[in-house]
Amino acid sequence: MSQTWKNYIMATIALLAMLGFIALREKFFGTSNTPDTTAQSISPKPEKMTEKVRLLIRSEEDNELNEPIENVSVEFAVSNGSSSIKKTGNDGYADIEIPQGVDVVIYLKHKDYVQRKYTINSGVEPGKTKEYFLKRKLKANLSSISIPSKPEPTISGVWEGRYTCSLGITGVTVAIAQTGNKVIADFSPYPVPENPNIPRGVAKYEGDFNSTSRSIYFPRGTWIHQPAPFWTAFGFQGQFDENLEKFSGNMDHHSCKTINLSRKHS
Repeated sequence: MSQTWKNYIMATIALLAMLGFIALREKFFGTSNTPDTTAQSISPKPEKMTEKVRLLIRSEEDNELNEPIENVSVEFAVSNGSSSIKKTGNDGYADIEIPQGVDVVIYLKHKDYVQRKYTINSGVEPGKTKEYFLKRKLKANLSSISIPSKPEPTISGVWEGRYTCSLGITGVTVAIAQTGNKVIADFSPYPVPENPNIPRGVAKYEGDFNSTSRSIYFPRGTWIHQPAPFWTAFGFQGQFDENLEKFSGNMDHHSCKTINLSRKHS
């Protein structure tokens, strides 16, 4: 074999050995410049941006001069979809963080005020304080309050006055006790300066009182202490004034005239 062929064979063997070495190195050490299509780069998903919004919650009542309300619960949704609650301070302010550029529903709650719902967008007039108003609850439900009925008018008490019969002007004290529309009375005549010879006595009466017309009727009474043998406890009737302070009526006999009484106050 000539020297030329020997050189050719040796060069071929050397080339093959070099190619085999390169292949082994790439297999075990990864020195190839060919990108690995199986390896993918995973970048973190960017978080949604939020923006700080300042709220001022005030009273809607005119007589309260729209004063700020303390301790209002501001409930709203945050960027991850969950809800969050902030409270207003004694100046009525609360700062919240909401997703930027989207509409967010907020609920304003306070035990003394009617709950309100508002929609807020941080992209509208950014940096400006947003004012919201709450209306105060009624202190009581009027429909649930039992209003006491007006008391029935009463004529119970002591009444003093005069009446006129055949013996002339006579002083009288009438002590009345009323139960519903039924009344009993002690009728006590006595002398007056104009007629000092009138004897004293006491008669018992039972009658009816009409609270609507404020009228009363007493049939003839019964003497408990008769002033004189010939005296009769004539019936009488009449009407009280609107305030139940005066009584004007007539004695129920042809020989008698009027009877007028006034309530005695102790």
